[in-house]
Amino acid sequence: MAESSAWIVFISAIFATYIWRFAGVMISHRIEANHPAFEWFTCLAYGIYMFGRRLLVGIVFGETAFIFLLLVGGFNL
Repeated sequence: MAESSAWIVFISAIFATYIWRFAGVMISHRIEANHPAFEWFTCLAYGIYMFGRRLLVGIVFGETAFIFLLLVGGFNL
């Protein structure tokens, strides 16, 4: 019984992962490469990598950097 439930959890995890990957592929074809959404993800990623385990500080830093780039770069949302 325990072995079959482990397989169910394993297959469910694979299914959940591939659903999000498929959604990402479908969405990425509709977004331009210079879209501000990509800049937002980049700023968040750098903020989180720079501040390690302090997730909130990293997110705030990434958001602040993104807003600064919007103001300086002249992006319109």
